[in-house]
Amino acid sequence: MQIGKRASFGVFVSISLGLCLAQAANADNDLNALSDMFSYNGFGTVGIARSDTDQAVWVQNIQTYGATNKNFDYRTDSRLAVQGTVTPTQWLSGTVQALTEERYGPAMSTQLEWAFVMVKPLPDLSVRAGRMELPTFLISDTRNVGYANLWLRAPDEVYGQPIFDVYTGWAATYQREVGPYSMSFNVLSGTSISDTELAPGVQRRIIGHKMLGYNATLERNGITIRVSRVTTDRTHEEYGITYPALSWSFDSAGVIYDRHDLVLQGEFIERRTSNPAINVNGYYLLGGYHLGKWTPYTLYSVGETIGGADGTIPFASMHVVSVGVRFDAFKNVDLKAQIEHATAYQGGTPFENQTTGFNNHGNIASFVVDLVF
Repeated sequence: MQIGKRASFGVFVSISLGLCLAQAANADNDLNALSDMFSYNGFGTVGIARSDTDQAVWVQNIQTYGATNKNFDYRTDSRLAVQGTVTPTQWLSGTVQALTEERYGPAMSTQLEWAFVMVKPLPDLSVRAGRMELPTFLISDTRNVGYANLWLRAPDEVYGQPIFDVYTGWAATYQREVGPYSMSFNVLSGTSISDTELAPGVQRRIIGHKMLGYNATLERNGITIRVSRVTTDRTHEEYGITYPALSWSFDSAGVIYDRHDLVLQGEFIERRTSNPAINVNGYYLLGGYHLGKWTPYTLYSVGETIGGADGTIPFASMHVVSVGVRFDAFKNVDLKAQIEHATAYQGGTPFENQTTGFNNHGNIASFVVDLVF
């Protein structure tokens, strides 16, 4: 696994944040013991994938390198993250998370996913400021943590649609227990930047300005319901040209049922902009059953363009049918195997570099080891 040059920057920021908060802590008489101030954890996935065709390359999200029938691709699902937290007082903490994974280049690269300070003025209220995960989905905070999820990977037909994954700004969260119910409400504001590589040395930059977001979660006895909405003004830069701003909104609603050995999960998303050509819907349905340490599951996911209001944008869809199994081998370690049949957009996602004769279909076999520490 090759670590990108940005890793040193992530380490520098992590150390700097820790030192700054540590200095503030020294001036506070209510400090915890020094050994209790710092904590760390992390997660990782090591995986391989292979498709049954050499007429196209199977990729996920913004990746440009993936699997064919001539290679075992280890980059699509493999990742490693380390997270550190310093808590000088009960009401103040700082968190940094660095994540190494494949993005839009052939090498694994490291960048900061989280770098924020959190203040808790009240027991049920927290306010964060800095760089954070955009809480767009049912499992936004754990989407990269393979061990925390039943599936081998999040379905790209839904989780690959928002463009923006992280943002810089602030968020306020109110959590409350009411009888058997646990409720959470979140509001956020900030700016997000998404970079992809169109060609070697040529980047496309999409910027979300004046971003606003809201989400709410309700939990009870293994049942979780979550709804969210994010809006922003979106600008687009490539080849030295800045295109006019578009309105952009992303809505999602999802449910998890995990009781009595049965696991059911589903989510629907809707992306809308002032350009009908990039408006999409998506959804998935997941079902599994716990059999001791084994959990077989099946997953069906769909992503589709919805066409312009005047019917000038052609309808297109991609869908994936997957079957897999999870085996909880050891404490904090699981093994997963998954086989899926993918039907692509005409000439596009999730198959790139298509050659003449490709029929927009492919089968992919994957195997991963997930761990947390």
